[in-house]
Amino acid sequence: MNIDPLDIISNLDHLVPFYEPFFSAEDLQIVGYEAVGKFIKDDTAFEMDSFFMDQQIPEEYRLEAYIHLMNRAMDHLIQEKQSGFLAFRMDPAILLYDVEESIIKTVLSKQHEGFFPSQIIFVLPEESLKGIEGSIEHSVQFFKTFGFRIAIENAESSGVRLERIAPLSPHFIRVHLSSLKSQTGTIGIDETIYALSSFARKIGATLMFDKIEMEHQLMFAWKNGGRYYQGPLLARASSAFEKKDKSKELLKKELSRFMSFEKKKLEALKALETKLYEELNGLLDKYKNNHDFEELIQEAAALLKERAFRVYVCDEDGYQLSSNLLRQGQKWIHQMEYLQKNWSWRPYFLENVFKMSHSKQGLLSDLYSDIETGEWIRTFSIPITNRSFLFIDLSYSFLFDEENLL
Repeated sequence: MNIDPLDIISNLDHLVPFYEPFFSAEDLQIVGYEAVGKFIKDDTAFEMDSFFMDQQIPEEYRLEAYIHLMNRAMDHLIQEKQSGFLAFRMDPAILLYDVEESIIKTVLSKQHEGFFPSQIIFVLPEESLKGIEGSIEHSVQFFKTFGFRIAIENAESSGVRLERIAPLSPHFIRVHLSSLKSQTGTIGIDETIYALSSFARKIGATLMFDKIEMEHQLMFAWKNGGRYYQGPLLARASSAFEKKDKSKELLKKELSRFMSFEKKKLEALKALETKLYEELNGLLDKYKNNHDFEELIQEAAALLKERAFRVYVCDEDGYQLSSNLLRQGQKWIHQMEYLQKNWSWRPYFLENVFKMSHSKQGLLSDLYSDIETGEWIRTFSIPITNRSFLFIDLSYSFLFDEENLL
């Protein structure tokens, strides 16, 4: 921005809110807006985010501008008889600075007109919490007592610091998808979002996805548990409120397509799980009483060929009862040093062993990154006896060549 902050403060009537809608995955309609500040000068609208987030600009200037922007947005919402919430991206330092509770008083003054603190969401960038974690926690809890809601924004869906977010117990976690322009290479981001999604579920927070410009970004948001969506694909920021059902048909069409794709994927994974079980079950019958597991993994490897790259046996407590049989090129080698290593610390290991013990069926894992090779793989596990289990790591090349397995 090339505008002097004093020019802004002296001409606050030129500071106006534009509204970028939030769309709900539940009813495919607009449920609220982010009020984005723009400064109108010489018929040009200048983005105000850099002004609001610039810590070199005195807090008193920014707080005054925030109060003005919030007032205009709330009054507009009330006048237009709009329901839903208003979100404001805010430097958390402003919440700390506002010791006179100007923000709280401003919002409470609208209650007699039917606007309440619960309709305000403060979006706090996660990186701005650095160095003020302790003090901002108290400030956030104070605002919550009045009904205000808090969103923590993780700008690029990478490098998230959960230890900064957890103490604040936010109502929402917002993730920008601007880094997900390409449809390829999303698996690493997927893992980060999966961690965020699990974390959000545990603390009762809702996931919001922003910067959605393309269909595959919308699919990514839907697939990873997003409840609210924002971005140019659905609607751009405007000085007017949109109709509630704007983009509903687009969302309906795309979500139908996503669900169809996911169903095909689930069918393909189930078919693979069934096929592997049928192929291996006869072989495993030979080893229910004969515990020559080195011979077993060799036979299994010969049966599976290029589909697998690692085969081994573990007991119900996670201790490895065989070597690792590892494929290197066209050869298989025994890695005896893996005997008696324990893998119970791995996520879902004991849970999956428990499931197999009761179902007597094989299980196919989610896609994950192999610790040693760094490749994205799936593991198929199947019971040999009630206390021993065969594990087969399926190669990325096999999964890549088969439709719907990645």
